Amino acid sequence: MIYKAKFKIGLEDLDINNMASNNKILAIMEDIAGEHSESLGFGVNDIETSRKGWVILDWKVKIIKRPAYNEIIEARTWSRKCEKLFAYRDYELVNEKGEVVVIGSSRWILMDIDKRRPMMLTEDVDKLYEPEKDKMVFQEEIGKLNIPVLSDEPFMQFTPQRRDLDYNGHMHNISYLKLAYEVIPEDMYLGTQFNNIRIEYKKEILKGDNVIINCQSDNNKCITTFSTGGKLNAVVQLDNEEML
Repeated sequence: MIYKAKFKIGLEDLDINNMASNNKILAIMEDIAGEHSESLGFGVNDIETSRKGWVILDWKVKIIKRPAYNEIIEARTWSRKCEKLFAYRDYELVNEKGEVVVIGSSRWILMDIDKRRPMMLTEDVDKLYEPEKDKMVFQEEIGKLNIPVLSDEPFMQFTPQRRDLDYNGHMHNISYLKLAYEVIPEDMYLGTQFNNIRIEYKKEILKGDNVIINCQSDNNKCITTFSTGGKLNAVVQLDNEEML
């Protein structure tokens, strides 16, 4: 089943080049995934009674043609497969000319809210989402990032505030991307749009945590790490290299 919804690129969605920002692109994908699950009884509004909710582990996104201000974008998403603990979801963003302008893939777990543990994905859950098993936007599955050694000298220290949190009280997944843009070198920020986004979430960050942020850059690639208590919480990689 392919779920569809339309989104408009507004003023607050623009980057410094007056085009849709990576934050907005990720937000569209997050929103349509949420809408799809909501339509099946697995949405945010169902958590209070079901005591389970989807938690994202990975993003892999490629911008082919960046949307512009005032464009209407049709977002399409579908469940691709469930494997024991992990569910895979893919995306296409399509402009008014019918061109696919962004593709993306993501990996999720279904969390038991009370026990704070991932749940095994049953065949019933898989069937409910009517997976499109043969429709894969990338040639290769989401792989592991090459994570740099954590530095003892933080590039930046950060404490999450109310604005950074989601409905679970965790730092919202898009907040990591926003913070990555705060630490990348100025010349790269001004001169590179970063058409590839790759994010791995390892461990939740909560309000009041002391977050150590480090950034390593090379040519047109930036890798930003987030850690608390000496343990890695997340990695954000931004680059313009070819994706498979």
